[in-house]
Amino acid sequence: MLGLTPDELAKTDIAAMNLACAEGLPGFESVDPRAVLATIDEWAFLVKRETDRNFYKFLQNPPDFENSEGYFRMMTLVTVLQLDCGVQYDPDRVLQPNFADSRSVFVHGLTSGTKSGTCISMPVLYVAVGRRLGYPLKLVTTKAHAYAKWESPAESFNIECTSRGLLTPPDDHYREWPFKITEEEVAFGNFLKPLSPQQELALFFVTRGHSLADLERLSEAQEAYSTAHRLDPDCKINLGFLAEAVSKEMAKIRAGSAQRSRPTSPEAWIPRQPSQPGGFQPRIPQSPTPTLPPPGRPR
Repeated sequence: MLGLTPDELAKTDIAAMNLACAEGLPGFESVDPRAVLATIDEWAFLVKRETDRNFYKFLQNPPDFENSEGYFRMMTLVTVLQLDCGVQYDPDRVLQPNFADSRSVFVHGLTSGTKSGTCISMPVLYVAVGRRLGYPLKLVTTKAHAYAKWESPAESFNIECTSRGLLTPPDDHYREWPFKITEEEVAFGNFLKPLSPQQELALFFVTRGHSLADLERLSEAQEAYSTAHRLDPDCKINLGFLAEAVSKEMAKIRAGSAQRSRPTSPEAWIPRQPSQPGGFQPRIPQSPTPTLPPPGRPR
């Protein structure tokens, strides 16, 4: 995927991109990506069937659906996924996100087992199903949260993907919830803007980075965060995540060095001359400090 052009990436299934970034993580060992995508295809078929079957309700009473065909279509999509397919928000992750388990933060966790997820996986599923039906859906992020957006020339509205039923909060809602954000933070995190396909892939690499960081696979986490920054350089928050991973790994290196150099006998304290005059002393680089502290991860 990293070798694709922006146009080629725009034609790539968002669910397939998401699954590719979960490869090799706990909770993905027995996952067949083709089966996951087939399930999403099946759910899209169910949504289309119910949308077509009930479309007369919109035609008869548009005010019942905010006078919006898009609203009607998203209400049907949400209803089918939640009631017929069993998709739900994981209540255990409201205050304790678990990035170490890929099922909690990537889309495959919503297609089997408890079919539960979080704000970083549920919008991906909604967008993946909607795009299969030709809906103009985008991913959007705010501080420690992600949601979806219907964006067409005719209308634009947000979709809160973690709620029961369909909620369509205004943009100002996401300036205050789940955390209040300043204009400086909006610019720093590139928040409240629909993501391009390249930026969506960057978000999935960030999610992968969080998983690897929580698993103490810090070098791999740094690779994921670095890739995310290359894909979306306007989102400075990814540099904050990278700096945090570097800092943690350097702390582990220092702790390991201190453990290895701990004296085992009094003679160990005797100073030794360097092998060469002015022997080389490696300097540990300091991790960069972002303009703003990195906000919390999505829940």
